Amino acid sequence: MGADEVVAVLALAAMVVTVLATRAPVAELTVGTFAAGAVLVTGAVDTAAAEHEVRALAPVVVFLVAVLVLGDAAASLGLFRGLGSHLGRAARGRPQRMLAATAVGASSTTAVLSLDATVVLLTPVVSTAAEHQDLPARPHQVACARLANSASLLLPVSNLTNLLVFGATGLSFLGFAAATAPVWVLAVLGEYVILRLWFRRPLRTPGHDDPAPASPVPRVPLLVVAAVLAAFAVTSPFGVDPAWVATAGAVVSKSTVLNATAAREPSIEE
Repeated sequence: MGADEVVAVLALAAMVVTVLATRAPVAELTVGTFAAGAVLVTGAVDTAAAEHEVRALAPVVVFLVAVLVLGDAAASLGLFRGLGSHLGRAARGRPQRMLAATAVGASSTTAVLSLDATVVLLTPVVSTAAEHQDLPARPHQVACARLANSASLLLPVSNLTNLLVFGATGLSFLGFAAATAPVWVLAVLGEYVILRLWFRRPLRTPGHDDPAPASPVPRVPLLVVAAVLAAFAVTSPFGVDPAWVATAGAVVSKSTVLNATAAREPSIEE
């Protein structure tokens, strides 16, 4: 093993240890910057090759940031709170129905807004909805976690890995969805069956039929998400990168949040 390979291995090890040990963004950024500089200075990675990879990955990173902003804005506008309320009311204290509703909600959220939205934004409201009915939260938390992975097979935007390979497939947005739909359905159904068997004991104990007060699903974020999803399909045949569409959706959603916040704040004259 040459010196440049040793540097590359040490740089990777330092990055992994930092992520596992600290979970601090500043530390990760600092170590990552020094690690990247080390592999470039020692020649472990060619500058031209590094530039090529950065250009290739930039749209994916932009897409990830935009989707996270879009999801956060939708959460601020009450989309996930409303969804959690509807899941709880559909369950009516029955753990099996709650698990089925969670599976549908997690699968849909993952497919449309990516797995990150399911883990970060949907899981907390599902847990709250279950606990409010005296249902064990763990089966539904695990359902969200597992379906955030398995249900991310459907669309190019459901998973960053899908987005990376999407361009190489030569398929359109809808063509990709059509190709992956059978596997997606089998994966979601398989996960649901496994979860029913895995948590069969806690799912036998009913809760109480007293769901949380109804929280309506707001139309604005729902329409924005639907419009973004439709734009993915419409612009895909023209070679428009999904990052641009996601960014536009994030800007619209964030502007809506800011306008709603400003409308709620009292004016200085008042």
